[in-house]
Amino acid sequence: MNPRVLGVFLTSVLVLIVFFIITEYSHTAIATNQTMQHNVVQKINLDNNFSGNNGTKLLQDLPASRHQNVFSVSSQNVTTNLKSLMDKANKEGKVRVIIRLNLPFSPEGNLKNDVYRVNQQQSINQTQNLVERSLSFHNADHVKRFKHIPFMSMRLDPATLRYLNSSRLVLGIYEDRMLSPLDVNTIPLTGTNNAWNLGYTGAGQTIAILDTGVDGTHPFLTGKVVSEACYSTLAQAGDSSLCPNGQTSQTGSGSAAPCPSFLTGCFHGTFVAGIAAGNDPSLPGFAKGANIIAVQVFHKDSNSADCSSSTPCILAYDSDVISGLEYVYSLRNNFKIDTVNLSLGAGGFTSVCDSSFPQYKSEFDTLQSAGIALIISSGNNGFTNALSAPACVSSAISVGSTNDIDQVSSFTNSASFLALLAPGESVTSSIPGG
Repeated sequence: MNPRVLGVFLTSVLVLIVFFIITEYSHTAIATNQTMQHNVVQKINLDNNFSGNNGTKLLQDLPASRHQNVFSVSSQNVTTNLKSLMDKANKEGKVRVIIRLNLPFSPEGNLKNDVYRVNQQQSINQTQNLVERSLSFHNADHVKRFKHIPFMSMRLDPATLRYLNSSRLVLGIYEDRMLSPLDVNTIPLTGTNNAWNLGYTGAGQTIAILDTGVDGTHPFLTGKVVSEACYSTLAQAGDSSLCPNGQTSQTGSGSAAPCPSFLTGCFHGTFVAGIAAGNDPSLPGFAKGANIIAVQVFHKDSNSADCSSSTPCILAYDSDVISGLEYVYSLRNNFKIDTVNLSLGAGGFTSVCDSSFPQYKSEFDTLQSAGIALIISSGNNGFTNALSAPACVSSAISVGSTNDIDQVSSFTNSASFLALLAPGESVTSSIPGG
């Protein structure tokens, strides 16, 4: 029986085949000098090599020749928006944020050996302990730690937000935003048949898809899903987990099952997976021989203020996306992972946005240091001079959409620092239950 398919607009994943043809990709981001407003509190002139309470030693054993400070502390003023975060906390009682720890950091693949990697992980963990202890008498909840990058996420009331902004343990505070899924017969147009004829089918390689979950039982995807996880944070009233176990996280077989079909967009992850690695003879994916790591990162949101159209909707917190990326990184020695696909995003940034989203910059660089590329949709707002985040991060390979006659799609976001364009209109692929 023929699988059910659906033709829709979807930006980003069609460039995946590039990584099965080209083994090395040099990505250059063109930054502009335009100042941007963003929800970040950046502290100036902090000592990156302090010792914490009880003599905790923080990364002082890392030699300078091997340790690259990816996020150096600037002596110049930067755009800050503490007031916006405070206003939100005052209005809603609490605000969800991502905390950047006051630690030097280098992507683990750039460190000399496992001793230095363990040292860095221990320093991150120790500093996270100190932050949590310092919050014992403050109002913070929904605390989430990251193992490989010096960040944490949590929900804070106004007084705790003000307290952490003055803490020597904290280098910056960023809003934990909510992202939307971004809504690609293009095989002849991209020349993919030529790649297959040369033996580049993706066989033996793995694509990680962070999205709304993947239906591994679909005929396109039978036997393709080799690992699964779910991260679905509940940070406010009206949020519901989309993990099958009803909890905020889950790993193992079945944990990245697609979210319920009555929620708009829950087909998205399965659709992306079919484009990337579907194995149907009549409608194969671009990397038809590759396997898939499926990570579900969305939650159900019943707050009309958050949902742009119908309520309820599905949204993904930045912190859940970071958790999904950390999960993929943890599998780097289990599978040959070539790419991570993120067909999600929000906002519009007219220049490279590393200073606005150091959590993504840090995680992307960590994955790239292990040879894993980040392919991210540029967004579907129709901007001609801006990309959505996290596609605007310099470590991302941002991808915009073209149509079947090689014209730039009217809906796609574009900018001078866009990395690639690929066919992205009216594509047929798999949907859950097919």
